[in-house]
Amino acid sequence: LNVPLPFTTRALLLLSFILINYWIYILLGLAVLVITFVTLMRMSRPFKYAMHTIFLKLPIVGGMLKDYYLTNICRISGTLFKSQLRVIETLEVTAETTTNLVYRDRLEKLRHSITKGGKISSYLQKYPKLFPSMLCNMVAVGETTGSLSDTLIYLGEIHESELDEQTKRLSSIIEPVLMVGVGIMVGFIAVSIITPIYEVTQHLNPR
Repeated sequence: LNVPLPFTTRALLLLSFILINYWIYILLGLAVLVITFVTLMRMSRPFKYAMHTIFLKLPIVGGMLKDYYLTNICRISGTLFKSQLRVIETLEVTAETTTNLVYRDRLEKLRHSITKGGKISSYLQKYPKLFPSMLCNMVAVGETTGSLSDTLIYLGEIHESELDEQTKRLSSIIEPVLMVGVGIMVGFIAVSIITPIYEVTQHLNPR
């Protein structure tokens, strides 16, 4: 009928054409990306460190990851301190059990700082994005009062409760986001199909 198709319809047709004719290449490309990512995460420490840094900066998920790592760090170090293990050995074990390279690097540097006579709280205060001010202040109080082990265990419980709350909030956020996403997709397809039909009817001339 020599009627130009709307942009949404042409985009839908193009997407359909690509998925029908090149789906095998898309799957192969995704497989190559996944394999490359996993290989780099295992083989390249700088790449893994960079990705761990990015993960901690992600919205919502980054905060959950921080609470997760801080929960493990506080609980492990608090338990080891309670077992009368020396500070240097405690930090070494805690660093080895921490899977995130950013936190592991900070704990290893903290161990070197302690050997030079520094305080744990003073060092943690240098990285407010990784260690919240509340944690640093409570660690400082624990160092002063001699109850650092109990303080760290208590901090682990606090961060665990915060992680539970964030997990519950995340489930309530995902549902409306998914509904909006599905609504946009269905609306796009509906507009792509209905718009050209409407334009064709407008150009029809009854005889």
